[in-house]
Amino acid sequence: MRRVLFIFGQLSDDDIEWLVTRGERTEIPTGNVLIHEGVHAPNLYFLIDGRMSVDVGGVGRVANLGRGEVIGEMSFVDSSPPGATVTAREDCLLLGINKEEILSHMKQDSDFASRFYKALAIFLSNRLRDTTLQMRGEKPADGGDEDDKEGQLDDMILKTVHLAAYRFNRLVEKVRG
Repeated sequence: MRRVLFIFGQLSDDDIEWLVTRGERTEIPTGNVLIHEGVHAPNLYFLIDGRMSVDVGGVGRVANLGRGEVIGEMSFVDSSPPGATVTAREDCLLLGINKEEILSHMKQDSDFASRFYKALAIFLSNRLRDTTLQMRGEKPADGGDEDDKEGQLDDMILKTVHLAAYRFNRLVEKVRG
């Protein structure tokens, strides 16, 4: 859940409300594929409940995703088709938001665009740092005990952690209905 703090700590309450109202509740049963490697995916997703795996052809499993993860962010940023397949490891609940609708909203609201891109940059930076640690054989910040994760957040994230958690929990309540 730690990674959702990067996104929701940067966005405003109005931004979260916009995502919820424009998003679509998506349920993916265990074993089903959400995103296929190389196939354009029209949505950006927030994983509300469940666990998913990320597999790259010729490499194998590269990540396991849990509650609060963002899925499809790389293709959102660079418009390339997904470089991995994302599969439900258990029944999953997601909020899917059409990427074109997000881009359209960004054109109308430059403040939202700025906050959203900053949030994605922080999120992707953290993911790259964790990957670098793994390549060195070290434990990434998102590994290990869930209770220990807050202590590994940097100062910028710590300043917004409680607000980010509150915002994510509000989103979860609205998506679950």
